[in-house]
Amino acid sequence: MRTAIILLVLCAFACLGSATAIKKSHVRYNSTATAQVLTKDNYDASCIRIFFSDNTLRATCQTSNGDWKITSLDLNTCLSNTNGIFTCGGRYGQSARGQSLSGTTLSAQLQTVSGNWMQTTVNLNNFISNINGELVCDCYRNW
Repeated sequence: MRTAIILLVLCAFACLGSATAIKKSHVRYNSTATAQVLTKDNYDASCIRIFFSDNTLRATCQTSNGDWKITSLDLNTCLSNTNGIFTCGGRYGQSARGQSLSGTTLSAQLQTVSGNWMQTTVNLNNFISNINGELVCDCYRNW
């Protein structure tokens, strides 16, 4: 009996170690005390049919129970233009033109304070997460 308990405890620690080694997964406990993985950095690893139009990122993303959900995120709620460079904030679209998405890289010409246009890019995986099937701005994570 004692051996069985020791093996059970060792197995539990091994499983716990494996679970905590999952890169950048965030766990939140609900009211029934069961764990749900709700966020996944690198949204493109858990989303499919990703496309961009009218300043909006659209995708079908996996939920914590394995279902798929159509979701969208207006990047004007996440990105700003600071003198021709993408930064956190909002309303970048007012001073951007020629936006396009290639993989997870958003490219655009952003207007500088002097009125010139500067070509710039940003990797959206750096600040957009899939939280239970929803694309969300996690802007300050990697800036």
